[in-house]
Amino acid sequence: MDVLRHWQPNIDWAQFQQADISDSAWQIFTAVVQLSHAREYWREAADRAVREPVYRPTHSESAYMNRKRRREKEIRIEMLKGHMHRAAYLASEEVAKMSYLPSVAENDGSDHKLYQLLRGAITQHYETGNFHEIAFNSFDPSEHL
Repeated sequence: MDVLRHWQPNIDWAQFQQADISDSAWQIFTAVVQLSHAREYWREAADRAVREPVYRPTHSESAYMNRKRRREKEIRIEMLKGHMHRAAYLASEEVAKMSYLPSVAENDGSDHKLYQLLRGAITQHYETGNFHEIAFNSFDPSEHL
């Protein structure tokens, strides 16, 4: 999860209850929660970068410097969006890995319900997923499943 090297969410895992979710599904779930937090962080950072104005010097500057300043802003925004898309992609991959767990095949089990929750939020196309729904700060299976 290379994107987590650039920003690590501060999650209090004591607020999360595993209950009867299997260890392998829980491990994937915690990775998806971290990546969802990261995706939302990078989305907000990219939105802030888009809204912030381009620096305007008090003195006149050449057309080259003006283009260079604008291009630097565009590059920064693209970098932030790249981190956002990478986090979303990795979260989607983790959910896909969860679908291969034998415990997910049991339609009435907690692992299956957790998988359905995550898959429903991320949808088929990871870029348009509702990651804010699964960027949990606490998790209780009796409430969320």
